[in-house]
Amino acid sequence: MTDIFTAPTYLALDDDPFEPCAGLDAVVLAVPDPGRSAELYRTALALRCTAHHPGLGSYLMEGPGLRQLLVPGSGGVVDLALRVDDAYAAFDYAVDRGAVPVTEPYESGDHWGTVVLATVALGPATHTLVDRGRYLGPYLPGYVAL
Repeated sequence: MTDIFTAPTYLALDDDPFEPCAGLDAVVLAVPDPGRSAELYRTALALRCTAHHPGLGSYLMEGPGLRQLLVPGSGGVVDLALRVDDAYAAFDYAVDRGAVPVTEPYESGDHWGTVVLATVALGPATHTLVDRGRYLGPYLPGYVAL
């Protein structure tokens, strides 16, 4: 495990006025049974289940200032999705400053529009960069509003 206090600093602080991240989009949490976990989060924490992806078996839970995606697995937090205005520029910005490219920017769409996604790694954590400027759907393509 990386000791965050002795790990090298990947991102240099500079005077660049570009701020690629507009905020947290979602915490992606891998759980053994997303449906059952969605019910638990709804009951115990009053989160609303707002979308579901039938093919992936994942559930989107939302509350004030929080969006949590429950996906099948057992790894705990597996990704921190970050909302960006331009996934292409944010990806280049992060990689130029030491982030490891995982998935280059690509477009995905459905009848709600098109979202641009990219993924980078910073140490052991992955961060999906989400540009939903041209997307009006419930979460991402393939998700159905509940």
